[in-house]
Amino acid sequence: MTPSARRHRSQRLRLATAALTVAVTAALGATAATAGPSGASSAPSVPSVPTVATSVGTPGVVASDGAFVQSEVILDPQTVDLTISSPALGGTTTVRLWLPAHWATAPAGRRWPTLYLLHGANDPQQQATWTVNTQAKAFMAGRDVLTVMPAAGAAALYSDPWNFGRGGGTKYETYHTRELPQLIEGAYRGKRSNRAVLGISAGGLGAFKYAAKNPGFFSAAASLSGLVNTSLPPARTFVQAILVQARVLLGSIWGDPIFQFSIWQASNPYYLAPGLTGIPLFISSGNGAAGPLDCWFFCVDPVIEPAALLVNTSFAARARSLGLDLTTDFYGAGTHHWPYWSREFPRAWPTLAKGLGVPV
Repeated sequence: MTPSARRHRSQRLRLATAALTVAVTAALGATAATAGPSGASSAPSVPSVPTVATSVGTPGVVASDGAFVQSEVILDPQTVDLTISSPALGGTTTVRLWLPAHWATAPAGRRWPTLYLLHGANDPQQQATWTVNTQAKAFMAGRDVLTVMPAAGAAALYSDPWNFGRGGGTKYETYHTRELPQLIEGAYRGKRSNRAVLGISAGGLGAFKYAAKNPGFFSAAASLSGLVNTSLPPARTFVQAILVQARVLLGSIWGDPIFQFSIWQASNPYYLAPGLTGIPLFISSGNGAAGPLDCWFFCVDPVIEPAALLVNTSFAARARSLGLDLTTDFYGAGTHHWPYWSREFPRAWPTLAKGLGVPV
């Protein structure tokens, strides 16, 4: 190939990558725009001691680093919103709970299997999104499981940020895997031996990453259209688009995919997969074609869900090579939208129930 031909080929690749980034960013914006206002809040400082007692949970519980439940809002007999003061985040954040079916009548000492539900990137609804966009609340209403839905920021990607080597920043991984479980299990009687986690899109990355990096912490994990292999070029473009949409500096979370490869690898479920040995797993994805839950005319997804399918099939192949307990549902037609994740939630439930130790 002549030098001139190589230059033209390189230019075409750069233009194609730029076009894909723009397309993914636009698609992410269209998906997020259906959700509504944010449920998260922030504050400049963290009080050192609890100031507001809880009314559903046990008051006065403090995590080992000083995190605590600052306040509760009881929305209905099943739903409680918490404001948590978090040193890891440098302020306050919100989390929604769906209480177990027999919470009000159970003995005070009873502990509950706990299901964590994680949202995707740039979701304005944050902790409320599972209530607004799915039928999961009704599905869980008759079950004796404590369901926990934490806010995860716009583009933190379920990580403590690299932040160009300077440290600091909003440490969502520390918050989700250290502070929050201590509060849930200390104040709301979560059961330490039966935890499960499910995430959609970027939340799928979080679900598998958290489970893999903390063997024994979660007893089941599920990912719906999840970002479970960030080593593939479409997935890297997806990450770039997430950060662009959230107006976060490129490279601030994991650094450069080449020069900080070890950081990317440490947050990539594909490379972390051996840590998922011994627990049931579920993954699913559509192929981006308009399906039965789409509007047909304007909801075709030529970018995100086809990339998700590629990412998920690559992870499935790796999981099978490692002998992991993986259930897949590659259901064909369907786009990167909540109607499909709402439909997939009951399909993932047998996997989650197995880890939670509850009836299907």
